[in-house]
Amino acid sequence: SDLKHDEAYADWKEKGFTRAPYPEVAGDWAVAGCAYSHYSSIKKIPTDSRDLVMIAEDDVEIDPDFPSMWEELWRWLPDEWDVVRVGWFGDHQNCSQVVNSYVDLAAWQQLPGSACMYCGAQAYIVNPSSKQKVLERFEKSRITHADMLLSAPTPLMEDPEEVPPLKAFVAWPMLAKTHFGKNGYPAFKSDRIAGRQAVETMETTKAPATEAPKHSDGAGGAVAALQDNNWLPSTSTTAAPTANPYAIHWPTTTTHAEEPVSESGEPSGVAANTTQRTQLHAEGEPKKATSAMAELRFLNNPGKDKADKKKADDSEKVAAKARQEADKKIQKKAEQLEVAAEHQVEVKVQQVQRQAAAQVEKEAEEAEQAAQQANSEVAKKLKVAEEARKRAEEKAAEAERKKNEEAEKAKREEEQRVKAEEDARRKEASKKIDEERIKRKEAMKAKAAANKAKMAQLQAEKARRLQEEAERKKKAEEDSAKLDAEDAEWIAKEEAAYKARLAEKNAGGKDKDAAKAPEKGAEPAKSAEPQKAPEAAKAVAVPVAAAKPAEAQKAPE
Repeated sequence: SDLKHDEAYADWKEKGFTRAPYPEVAGDWAVAGCAYSHYSSIKKIPTDSRDLVMIAEDDVEIDPDFPSMWEELWRWLPDEWDVVRVGWFGDHQNCSQVVNSYVDLAAWQQLPGSACMYCGAQAYIVNPSSKQKVLERFEKSRITHADMLLSAPTPLMEDPEEVPPLKAFVAWPMLAKTHFGKNGYPAFKSDRIAGRQAVETMETTKAPATEAPKHSDGAGGAVAALQDNNWLPSTSTTAAPTANPYAIHWPTTTTHAEEPVSESGEPSGVAANTTQRTQLHAEGEPKKATSAMAELRFLNNPGKDKADKKKADDSEKVAAKARQEADKKIQKKAEQLEVAAEHQVEVKVQQVQRQAAAQVEKEAEEAEQAAQQANSEVAKKLKVAEEARKRAEEKAAEAERKKNEEAEKAKREEEQRVKAEEDARRKEASKKIDEERIKRKEAMKAKAAANKAKMAQLQAEKARRLQEEAERKKKAEEDSAKLDAEDAEWIAKEEAAYKARLAEKNAGGKDKDAAKAPEKGAEPAKSAEPQKAPEAAKAVAVPVAAAKPAEAQKAPE
């Protein structure tokens, strides 16, 4: 999604997807994202280090014996290499790409309906010195599968001048494989593997691994995808047999299990040097012959040791000189053979190219005829398909009309059912409302009766209280009248007592006056006190009388 919409990947989007008809990847942004992830990983490989970096996908299983397997593989890897894929799939080939017992040329190919050959990029190593070359292949090629870009041939529909072949190889046995789940299928979804089909590597097909795939040129015909892969052997059944230029040429005196020997005498990853082995054999023969002759002369003539020894020394010098001359001749012959072999290989390669081009042209003509016939058949089939489509559309329209009628009928029935249910609900709700209204009326009546009864009770209570209040007032009045009477009686008694005391007092005074009068001879004077006594008594009685009603008023409380 980011690669499709992010402006940071505008350059990749601008160059677009590959125009190869197969495998079809146009518009597949998962393939684009996978290829870009490989590209960005390769960019991170350091070029200033002697160490090698292995790039592995997330669903890879590394062999536990990887270090020892890599050490053995390194001895057999050609001196010049760009990419070596140690994890891959698709060993469906006819041994035409075998370089040696451990290395094949990564001649990627996938034809419609056929198994993929030299596919997959589960794990691989890019030569640091070839990093820029590999990156330019990704940058200049249109978007396609990453394993195609990491293979030896120029990607399909690309210009070999712009995107030249790579020295890409695959390792055998593999040092890394695809991770499988418990069900026996790849544990992760892949854009290159469908189930188990693409990773069945035990069987080998009869189809040549280098047969050129066909594709449509968009002009009604079919042409072969020609590429400048001149290092590939011929696939024509009529072509003369030719050797793989990367293959090891075993001498007749050795077996296939023997390792190739380089000029230094150490095992090498390049082709075995048969000429050197012949030279070593030729050097040993004169030595063996000279030694045998000297021994024979010594046994037959024991008395002539000194003379024979001198002759033997002379013979040894002659033999040494002969060996030197033989070595020069052998070396010269070897160089001539090497030049002749190179020339023969070049001639064979050119012959193979011409035969391959002729075969491809012939196949292209046949394919064009087949394409024209196929186009005619396709036109007929398209016409039949168009008629069938129209009939199918008419049937579909009729079915749609009936379906709409049935749907409309079902809709009306549903509306009627819903309306009936709604009416029933309204009636039920109205009934409940009426019942609720009746219940509320009855409740209101009961409440009014209760309120009326309560009001009567309150009125009765009020009347009782008023009656009690009247009785209290009456009793208070009676008590007040009683107290007033008692007070009046008490006041009367007090006044009477007071008057009596006053009268007694007055009477005593008169007696004193009477006793004094005869003595003086004058008439006794009238006292003013008895006349004032009632007023004093009244003044004294008033406060007492005024105080009594106050005490009488407190009595009811």
